[in-house]
Amino acid sequence: MTAYPPGSRSFMIQPPCRLIIEMLIFFTACFLPVVMFQPVEDFVIKYFAQNTDYVPYEFHIWQLVTSIFFHAGIGHFIGNMLYLYVFGNGLASTWTRREFISFFLICGIGSSLVVYICNVMFETDAAPSLGASGAIFGLMAAFLINYGEQTVHFIFLLMIPMKAKYLVYVLFAIELILLWRGTQNGVGHLAHVSGAVIGYVYLKWVRKQQRKLAGQTSGKADAGSRLGGLEVMDDLD
Repeated sequence: MTAYPPGSRSFMIQPPCRLIIEMLIFFTACFLPVVMFQPVEDFVIKYFAQNTDYVPYEFHIWQLVTSIFFHAGIGHFIGNMLYLYVFGNGLASTWTRREFISFFLICGIGSSLVVYICNVMFETDAAPSLGASGAIFGLMAAFLINYGEQTVHFIFLLMIPMKAKYLVYVLFAIELILLWRGTQNGVGHLAHVSGAVIGYVYLKWVRKQQRKLAGQTSGKADAGSRLGGLEVMDDLD
């Protein structure tokens, strides 16, 4: 369930592009030492994870970034890498390398910052936070905007064909409900929701700037217009 370039009406499994392969290798290289060696895990959780035990006295600003690249659980790691491939491959194939990485980091760091602020404001006794989930949900928002009207085949016990936008809506709604209910299952629902919102708002802002640059006051922006090279198609209104 990965993206074809614009024009296709359905998504099929496609080989990962070079950037996605490199990112999968990088995340794997960060993950394996953590699960293989206990001292490495302890070091990563103390210095690279977002941990409210170290806020604000021993919190370091780089943790907003480094917490994105490490995963403490095998299930979490596999799930994030699968979604990186599923939702990121088509975007990475149509955006430039710099655009994709910049967007990934904006969503990831942004969601980390939201989690940090909420933990400090509400004095939340949260577990150490690791993982790229916020950035992944940002990719899901970009996938929604760029490929929302196209059909995907969602694999969950059976193949379920549906429009990409409905799949993203369902996944986002689940996270929103779990966040609202305050579900304590070791999953960073706030990071998921905030990453998706940041990605969606950011790309909507890009679209708005495209229209301004094109001098358009009404109607749709040309799908080929770009802001800093970043292409945002008008599949959805």
